[in-house]
Amino acid sequence: ASRAAPGLSETVGRLTLFLTLVGLTALLIGGIGIANAVQSYMGTKTGTIAMLKCVGAPSRVILLTYGLQTAALALLGIGVGLILGALAPFALAIVLESLLPVTLEPGLYPGALALGAAFGVLTTAAFALWPLLKSRRIAPARLFRDLVAPTSGRPTLVEIAIIFGLLALLAALAVLTAEQRGFALWFVGGVALAFVLFFAAAHALAVVARRL
Repeated sequence: ASRAAPGLSETVGRLTLFLTLVGLTALLIGGIGIANAVQSYMGTKTGTIAMLKCVGAPSRVILLTYGLQTAALALLGIGVGLILGALAPFALAIVLESLLPVTLEPGLYPGALALGAAFGVLTTAAFALWPLLKSRRIAPARLFRDLVAPTSGRPTLVEIAIIFGLLALLAALAVLTAEQRGFALWFVGGVALAFVLFFAAAHALAVVARRL
């Protein structure tokens, strides 16, 4: 009697799995988009950063300046997303009310909105920190040379540890809040493995190209 419509339960389960996949994929693509956007923007500010360093601006001031700009844009995007997320149930209720044999009672869900905001903040921090730190650690002369010969300017081990800590926290939040935790864990592990493989392949290709 508790499973009067097992087909419906299976359909809902598949839909939940699909939405979990869509949510995790959107989170990953959004993070990569943030990293690319910040890196591209910082690339256009190379000359400005060089001049600021030449006149004595400390690295922390440069990091704070562009970090605050990134944070402001992130908070704006998160705010728009929260507004759309809060209004979505009401809009869907109007569309689906005539199609379903039950009365829909949409409302605000503070927990879900807070979770969405947390994902937005963590994603921005984890993916934007690397390109921000790269410009902070490059000397003025190297910044001028970057106009014709870009340099890596990689963060220190401590900064890399902080970035990986933020990524681990983001992954843990995604797994713990997913309806299908096992599937989410496999997804996160697959993404991590894919990043390692692509990084290794790019490094190997660079080594081969340098020797050729």
